[in-house]
Amino acid sequence: MAAAGGEFGADLAGSYAIDWRAQPRQPFRRGFLPYSIAEGGASEAAALRQAIGVDIVGDPAGEDATPAPVESFEEMGVLPYWLLDALRAHEAIEPTPLQAQALPIVLAGQNLVAISRSGSGQAVAIAAHAAVHADDQAPLSDTDPGPIVLVLVPTQEMAARVAEEASHVFAQSHRGARHGALRCVNVSGGGSRAEKLRELSAAGAHMVIGTPKRVLDIAGKEQMSLLRVTLLALEGTDRMIDLGFAGELRQLASWTRPERQTVIFAATWPKALADVANELCFSGGPPVHINVSAVSAPARRPAPAGAAAAAKGVKRPLPAQVQAEAPAKSQAKAGAPAAKVGKKAEAKAQLGEEFPDDW
Repeated sequence: MAAAGGEFGADLAGSYAIDWRAQPRQPFRRGFLPYSIAEGGASEAAALRQAIGVDIVGDPAGEDATPAPVESFEEMGVLPYWLLDALRAHEAIEPTPLQAQALPIVLAGQNLVAISRSGSGQAVAIAAHAAVHADDQAPLSDTDPGPIVLVLVPTQEMAARVAEEASHVFAQSHRGARHGALRCVNVSGGGSRAEKLRELSAAGAHMVIGTPKRVLDIAGKEQMSLLRVTLLALEGTDRMIDLGFAGELRQLASWTRPERQTVIFAATWPKALADVANELCFSGGPPVHINVSAVSAPARRPAPAGAAAAAKGVKRPLPAQVQAEAPAKSQAKAGAPAAKVGKKAEAKAQLGEEFPDDW
C-alpha cells in the first residue's frame, strides 16, 4: 500500500491515506443487468411496487427510470445455477419485497440506499449480490488477496447472522468454474484474533464481515488488505451511526477502491446517516433510494404483462467494466474525525456483552 503522511496503523483515525492514483488497480464489472424499464412500462412497475410495499424515494436516473421489482430470482437471468440451487435448498423460493426491488438495482451496478425493517432479507440480498460480483473477478492469491466484498455491521450478533446466511448462499459455489468455492469470513466474535487470521489465510476471503472496530483494527495492523474491495455493503447502518462509528466508516471506505459499488441498508434515515451515505457513494455515483414497508411478500401480486419480454428504454446503463482510472475524489479527505468516545461508552452500556471491550 502507498501511504501518505503518517505510519500505517499508528493513528487509525489520523493521517494514513492511500494514494489511489499511484495504486495499481484492475478494471472490474459492476453492472450485470441493463438499468431499464421492461415492456410493461413505468405504470406496471409502480403497480408491482405498490403491491409489495416498495416506494422509490429518489433515483438519479430520473423519475420512472427504476427497474420493476422481480417476482423470482430466476427472472433476472444473471444468478448462476449453483446460486439458484443454494437459494432453493435454503428455502428462499420467492424474493422478499426488499430483495425483489434491491437486486435488480444493485446487479445493474447502481449504488443503493434501502430503508426497511430488520429481517426483510437484507443478508440474503447482500450475499447473492456479493456472489455474482466476486465470482466475476480474478481468483484470490497470496499476491492479490481479498476481500472483494466488505460487509460492515454494528454488532457481533448481526455479523454472525449475516455470515450464517452467506454460508447458505455460498454453499454450492464450489460448482462454479472460476473460484472453486467462494469463502466468507466473519472476523467479529466466535474466536481469537489468531484464529480469524488463520481463517482469512494469506489469500484472504472473497467476503469479509465484521464490525467497524474489528475490521479497522485488523486492516490498520496490515493483517488484512482492503485494496481489492470493489463492493462495500453496510447493514444496520443507522445503528452504526448511533454507536458513533461514522468516523470508522469513513476511514474504512477510504481504504477501499474509490470506484467501488456501495450498498447501504438501514431501518431509519436520520440526517447523520444521509450525510455519511452521500460521502460514501460520491465516486460511484448518487445512490438509488428506496423504502420498503413490507417484510415478506403478499400472497398474490399482479402479474407483469411482459415479464419475459426484452428490456427496452435503458435509462442509465453502466459500462461493461469500471476503469481503474476512475476519480478518487471521495478519498481526498483521509482520516475522518474519530467518533466520540462518550457516545460509544453509552452504547456499550446499553448493548452489554454484544459489544465487548476488546472488539
